[in-house]
Amino acid sequence: DYRIMGADTQTDSFWFTVRGFDQDGTSYLIDFGQVASFAELDIKFEDHKCHVGIIDCAGDRTAEVYDEVFKRRSRWYGSRGWKNIQGDQPYRLQMKDPFTGDTKGRGGKSKIRYLHVNKTIYEEELARLRSKQLSGFHTFTDTPKVYYDQLFATYWTTETDRSGHIKHVKKLKKSRGDHLWDCEILSRALSKFIGIARIDRAHMPTLLESQRPKTKNNKKGNSFW
Repeated sequence: DYRIMGADTQTDSFWFTVRGFDQDGTSYLIDFGQVASFAELDIKFEDHKCHVGIIDCAGDRTAEVYDEVFKRRSRWYGSRGWKNIQGDQPYRLQMKDPFTGDTKGRGGKSKIRYLHVNKTIYEEELARLRSKQLSGFHTFTDTPKVYYDQLFATYWTTETDRSGHIKHVKKLKKSRGDHLWDCEILSRALSKFIGIARIDRAHMPTLLESQRPKTKNNKKGNSFW
């Protein structure tokens, strides 16, 4: 399988998921959790023999996360989620200078891969996967409740505004974070970007030798982020 780590940046921590993808897009949750540092993400990345990672770079730690992604640029993508992307694209890759405005003279010299994600598209897809309207989205035996709490924290309801217009509104259940939901969206989007289960890509992405797992374990618009 091809293993992707998705990470959601918080003020004092990182939430993450590790999911393995088969060529047909069937995926298996391998691990998830919350860690305090990028160094701890590195440990999880290596422990689970991940091939690639993607992390949310929005928020109050943008410069820090850019720097960490740059240090790991052969294996990590920066990312940001949007309500929509021009032309209803599912994603758009940008080669981004992580050091624009840097006071150490690093600006204009380097690039990181930065994936803009159309969150509306992937939220709809993940909602169908979690409710089993679409098949091929698996967790592992005895997956802890906190994972499901966050996976199902986001929902949509119909409301009528003062003008009488009916609209669908995204809601978040009280006392539940949706960080793991965001991690799964990032991983899903990246899997499609690199060619897994895409009709225009017949094979799994070619791996660098350094990315190949040595063993195969049992599989256990407006910014939104």
